[in-house]
Amino acid sequence: MKWNETSIKNYKIVEKLTFVISQRFDTIKYHAWYFFKSLSLKSEKKKFKMFQTKAQKSELFFTTNLVQSGFTDQLFGFKLLYEIGTSLGLEYTYTPLESIRSSIPFSEFGEKESTSTSEKKDINHEKPDSIFNFLGINQSLAQLSKPLQGDEVYNADINLDLLVKNDGSIKTFDQLLKTVNQALLPFIYRNRPTVYCFRASARFYFPFNKLIPKTTESIIDYQKFFQNKLDSTNFKNKNDSCKFNIFLHIRQGDTAVIQTPWNTYIPVWYKFKDKYKQLTRSDELNEAGFISIQDFYSFYITLLENLDANQFATHVYSDGFKKAFLLIYKYSKRKDITQKEINRLKSVQVNYDTDQFSVFRKIPNTKMVIGEELSKMYEYIHDFMKADILITGTQQIMIPKLVASYFHEDEMPLLIILYRNKSLDIDYLGLNEVQGNIIQVNIENYDEIYISNKIRDHLTKKTIKNNSNRLFRYE
Repeated sequence: MKWNETSIKNYKIVEKLTFVISQRFDTIKYHAWYFFKSLSLKSEKKKFKMFQTKAQKSELFFTTNLVQSGFTDQLFGFKLLYEIGTSLGLEYTYTPLESIRSSIPFSEFGEKESTSTSEKKDINHEKPDSIFNFLGINQSLAQLSKPLQGDEVYNADINLDLLVKNDGSIKTFDQLLKTVNQALLPFIYRNRPTVYCFRASARFYFPFNKLIPKTTESIIDYQKFFQNKLDSTNFKNKNDSCKFNIFLHIRQGDTAVIQTPWNTYIPVWYKFKDKYKQLTRSDELNEAGFISIQDFYSFYITLLENLDANQFATHVYSDGFKKAFLLIYKYSKRKDITQKEINRLKSVQVNYDTDQFSVFRKIPNTKMVIGEELSKMYEYIHDFMKADILITGTQQIMIPKLVASYFHEDEMPLLIILYRNKSLDIDYLGLNEVQGNIIQVNIENYDEIYISNKIRDHLTKKTIKNNSNRLFRYE
């Protein structure tokens, strides 16, 4: 059968409808199962009493099953589920956290990429099977786990996406606990312990994560977990002797714009209404709020002119343009890009990353890491953790999520977010109390003196706090 564009489009529509119908059927099936389990002659008051009694006897447990999303989302999800479980008096039993997306490189076409010999031996000489292993999270959670006694255990699948409504009625953490507790009551058995498997996705844990009381001393301290793991490894990194570290994350990948050898522009970001089509003017890219590599460089070099560049080690990270090229080859239409032009793109792809990021080589003490290999992600995490200043843009949300997960208010780096047209929405990350350490910068209109002074003030406070002898020059 010969597939044309219309048949491919129809196939995708049918595939999407099939998925939606399947999801709805699973939802109906789950609600029916839960309703059947909820049927009981016991009163709600009696169920609550049984729940409290068994919790006091350490006969109620919980574990987690988070969706296969990026690991930064799962950091939020696990912390919320752990706080819910322990606040209800449940004992935690360990299930390893996994994130396929963040642990194994994949191509755009869903095929696992081959891993080189050097990649298999990652920088810490351990199996690169999970980002959560590298972060020390799985090892720490295993130590927190309460072992189950005996084989007679009832496993209850608690889908919080379906059982807890996010309709604005839950406004406090106590209200959330009461709602979840209500959902657990059907699964209380006299003669055997229950393990509640909390299943949730981002649509549950992001709205409710900010309800966790800030006064709560949480056992889940991701920064401490990582430090404990780091102390047990021989991870070495360049530029450790530099005075201050500035970390730039310049996301490209599926948000990039490819500049062709014939001077047109092909965007792949979903925010462009003309993605996979050739644009003839660079100002057409501004419409989607796109921040280019040159924008990052111009902003950064302007900052350094108002500071002392010799005081800083610069760490530039990006996923590069590989995915952008793959997307163009896969989704562009021949009426927009000819086969001859595709061939020319393939000829420049090999050196494209090097050419596009070459401007940063002019900056002293600069380290560049471009690509999505696992070892590069590990290096990314390490350099992020020791950063004094973070600079990123609106094409990604990973850095703000990591900041929210890993840094306490008194030790947070200064976060600078570049935007065009519209600032990045980070309210749902619970960063309200550290707004003083976050600067959203309109790339088309900003005060470099103000930003430079904010950097000086931040580094001064950090230097005093750390009782360091590090000095930097005031202009």
